[in-house]
Amino acid sequence: MKYCTLCGIPFTRSLNEEWIENVRAIWIEGTGWNRTAVSGVGRWGEYDDDSYVNLPADRQSHYDRESGPGPAVEVLRSDPYHVPGLVNAIEGAARLQNDVFLSRLEPTVQSLKNDSFSRLVPELLQNIVTLLPTSDVHSLRLASPVFATLELPERFWASRFQPGREYDHLPEVHDRPPQSWRALYHSLRIWTRGIPSMANRKRVWGLAKRLQATLSQLDGVSCKGDPLGTWFETISDGSDQNIHAADVSWHTASRAVAHLGKSFFYGSRVLRARALQFSEPVKLREMSVSFVDTAAGRFISGFNMIDEHNRSHVLGYQHEKTMSRISLSPDEPIQGWELAMDLCGIKGIAAVRGDGTLIGWAGESAGVPRWRLKGSQGVSAVKAEFDALKLVSLSRDKLPNQETWLNDCLWYPEVPREGLLFNGSRGDEPRAKYNLPVTTVLFGGSDG
Repeated sequence: MKYCTLCGIPFTRSLNEEWIENVRAIWIEGTGWNRTAVSGVGRWGEYDDDSYVNLPADRQSHYDRESGPGPAVEVLRSDPYHVPGLVNAIEGAARLQNDVFLSRLEPTVQSLKNDSFSRLVPELLQNIVTLLPTSDVHSLRLASPVFATLELPERFWASRFQPGREYDHLPEVHDRPPQSWRALYHSLRIWTRGIPSMANRKRVWGLAKRLQATLSQLDGVSCKGDPLGTWFETISDGSDQNIHAADVSWHTASRAVAHLGKSFFYGSRVLRARALQFSEPVKLREMSVSFVDTAAGRFISGFNMIDEHNRSHVLGYQHEKTMSRISLSPDEPIQGWELAMDLCGIKGIAAVRGDGTLIGWAGESAGVPRWRLKGSQGVSAVKAEFDALKLVSLSRDKLPNQETWLNDCLWYPEVPREGLLFNGSRGDEPRAKYNLPVTTVLFGGSDG
């Protein structure tokens, strides 16, 4: 079976058929998922079921709607790498005689004395505006006579091209600095309006920064724990860890995890699996939960369980700067966890005692469906599954026929308390691997 590396669609037809020559698809064969091949360009066959693969029927057409492209299509088609006139603008930025950004007002001596900033020396005032976004500098100059009459130095204008400022998407200026940063700044505000390639550069740069911020968190970080084989990460068949893990019956909490051979257009996909096994139910003193920040929010990336003997048991990707700790009592062994599960991964976790009470949430829980991964005894084995940077599935060992409604599906807004009897008619049970939660409405009590 061959699969599209980008969306996961299986190619069920022979590759010598006409359609594979008319669709640009990136595909792999066998288990070599890091070796890809690319097909030709064309359209998807009209009788294919995967309607979300949306390509124009006309080979000459660059859009997929009869009404034609939207107003932003020229921006998307333009080359963000080459901005016409940018080099000339940098080289032609001569020094201005007058500061066009400087207020022409002449404040009175009294108004300057009433301004609290009048006590600061000009060098400190210039440092303040250099550290502020341009919009805040505008507001400050409107509110303060001292700042309104402050001459902005060249280093202020140069700072507008630093990371996080409005022209950080122009790294070329640092290779060939202009004669005047102030002149370049004002010229860019004028001539770059309406240039598609500059608008596309700014758009692509923003996306690249978000990707860089995510990937930089993985520098020097590996996925900890005893590895289990997955389709993306194979290990030797004779591994002792694989043999032991195969003997464990797992109780698993997961949501929107796309398995091998299934379409992957939302949710997550498991790349790595890690496990921990204990000779007896583990008694924990502390649990440190690590998080990773993504464009979709903050997710759990791994955790470190510290037992009663102060031994660490680590699973997943560890980020010391984003750790959250849950204090536990070894005298009250936990029987599992409650998880706040988003479609893209696990956002929060709390330990669960034997009576069902929770111990300290780490991460986000409000407004997120929850899964109670709790057994009838202590935890003797844990399996965690990850994508490239976060936790997407968690399992613990179980006894046969241990699952119930309470601990085997998603709940919203929270998991019902233990002791409630679910005696609905046949067919009320949630479907297996259902991605939407069961919503509870309880009648009676203080709210009626």
